[in-house]
Amino acid sequence: MLRLSLAVARSWPNGQVWTETSPKIRDWVLQEHDSRINGARFGTILNSEAHRGIAADGHLQRGALGQLALTAARDIDETFTLARLAQQMTDLGRGDRIFGKVGDVISPMYLRRILQVAGWRDVGGADEVLMERG
Repeated sequence: MLRLSLAVARSWPNGQVWTETSPKIRDWVLQEHDSRINGARFGTILNSEAHRGIAADGHLQRGALGQLALTAARDIDETFTLARLAQQMTDLGRGDRIFGKVGDVISPMYLRRILQVAGWRDVGGADEVLMERG
């Protein structure tokens, strides 16, 4: 390391390291850290993974719970929260089951995924899930 440091110091400011190699390294680093290029690439990767995950979960909408959730969502026919969906599922469901109550084994994220598989979109913010037709 000491030899490398001495060679770099001796070539300052007009040596090959400073006139050819250093600018190439600088350009490479700037290109690698360009947020416009890498942000678009990363967004493409995230979108493809999200679509792949939704395709893998296609079976969710074919079950009895999936069919009930989709029927309830179609009946609401507006942008809605998952609490509203759970209430509609309780109204449409057969039996005494109350969806969305505290401790319910059917999580809001499971219902969200069922709707995403069917083409609905989550348009809510960080604190609330709002679903609308895609």
